[in-house]
Amino acid sequence: MYQQYSAPAMDQQPPFKANISTEDLREIVQRLNQKPFEEKLSLITLDEFTSLELLELLNRILVQLDKQHQVNIKEELQEKTANRISEFLKVLNYP
Repeated sequence: MYQQYSAPAMDQQPPFKANISTEDLREIVQRLNQKPFEEKLSLITLDEFTSLELLELLNRILVQLDKQHQVNIKEELQEKTANRISEFLKVLNYP
C-alpha cells in the first residue's frame, strides 16, 4: 500500500539545497508575488517553508498552468503526487 506524503521532522534537514543566488531568489519571490500567483512571499518566509509547504507552493503554481493539479497534496498519495508533477514537468520540457 502507498503512503501519503509526510513532511520530515522539524529538526531534519532537507535532503539537498539548490545552489541558487540571492538575486535569483529575489526574482523568483518577486514573480510569485505578481499575478497570477499573488503569493505574498518574502525571502525570509520562502526560506522558512517546510518541505511540504514548498511542495504545496509548487502545486499552486502548477494549478495556474493546468487545473488538473488542483488537488490536496496532504490527501494525495505520495507516489501519485510525484508521478503527476514529474509527468507535467516532462510536458513542459523541464530538464
